Amino acid sequence: MNQPFTVVDCVWFQDIFNFLKSNSLTKFKVKHSTWFTDHCMSMYQIRRNNMISYFKNISARVSFTTDCWTSPNMIAFMGITAHFVDDEFKLKNLLLDFIPLEKKHTGEYLADKVLTSVTEFGLEERISSITLDNASNCVKMIKELKILLLSKGIPFSEKQGLRCFDHILNLAVQAFISDIEPKRKSKGAAVPLEGVS
Repeated sequence: MNQPFTVVDCVWFQDIFNFLKSNSLTKFKVKHSTWFTDHCMSMYQIRRNNMISYFKNISARVSFTTDCWTSPNMIAFMGITAHFVDDEFKLKNLLLDFIPLEKKHTGEYLADKVLTSVTEFGLEERISSITLDNASNCVKMIKELKILLLSKGIPFSEKQGLRCFDHILNLAVQAFISDIEPKRKSKGAAVPLEGVS
């Protein structure tokens, strides 16, 4: 069950916690929800600064993956992950950024968000590739990213924008299923697909 930090401020939560505390030797006071928010943001900033320092000390080129989605409470996000081989020849996969998207997901807007994030980590000159899905705004994002990087004198080619094979495969399977589904329904729901057990 996912709950916001503000759940600790609810009377019923306080009552449950006080009951459990009264039956325990533990002396722990429930913090206010803002403490949890502040603590999480503080920990996030420490980790982010550590990652920025880490990237300054390695020489690897970095491949990125990015995807956008909307949460159940209708907040849109973009995740950016970094993939590289470190100086000890170990493959590393790190969540670089998790960005709330506040505008329409145009290619220009997404390119700006990606470049801002990559630049904050000092990686704008070490982009090896960016893997993304086949959405038209992602194709436009790569074109816009090329323009932005070239304007800074950083070489970048649209060929560095790679399509996600998993996404392509998923689209192909969905197209196949949508083609056979009407045939199954016309024969009746109990008719199994040939060769499928």
